[in-house]
Amino acid sequence: VHLHDCRTITRDTFGAFDGVASIGAFEHFCSPAEFRAGKQDEVYRQVFRAAASVLPRGSRLFLQTMVFGHNMIRPDAIDVHAPRDSDAWALGLMTKTFPGSWLPFGSEQVERNAAPEFRLLHKESGRLDYIETIRQWRKRFAAPSWRKRLLKITLIPRYLFSEDFRLAFVSGVSANTICFERELLDHFRMVYERV
Repeated sequence: VHLHDCRTITRDTFGAFDGVASIGAFEHFCSPAEFRAGKQDEVYRQVFRAAASVLPRGSRLFLQTMVFGHNMIRPDAIDVHAPRDSDAWALGLMTKTFPGSWLPFGSEQVERNAAPEFRLLHKESGRLDYIETIRQWRKRFAAPSWRKRLLKITLIPRYLFSEDFRLAFVSGVSANTICFERELLDHFRMVYERV
């Protein structure tokens, strides 16, 4: 196993690839600081250029990512201290759960930055699928086991000393589910062709 930042991989690293699959990574490439600095598109273009550099023409890139949905609020309104159950609060919880990540604004931002290296062949929203996936995860996480109990004991110091941890993981709600149900977030599966 090799751990690399995909933005730095070239043909010299491992040679050429027949295809590239990115499942859940794309949503973590841009940080909130890069977004605030106006670098979001630049970050995404760098990802697509790196992928294109290792793919021959006609090959495929599969990309699955969360994006901000069509009901997304103004970014400066996101606030974990907003009224409970508000959109601002739910998104604020998400910033505590994924503190270094900033999502693309819709699939359109992803598509725009994939060009000119890639042509979109297929796109579908997996928002409803992801809501069900989260429901299944929560059901399995809630199922009792000694191993989980022991793990939870090791998390007591984080619970006691980290407000962010308490907000992100023990708020009693699934902020992810709320955001997907309200279409603050969406989830896309896309297939691109290297041009």
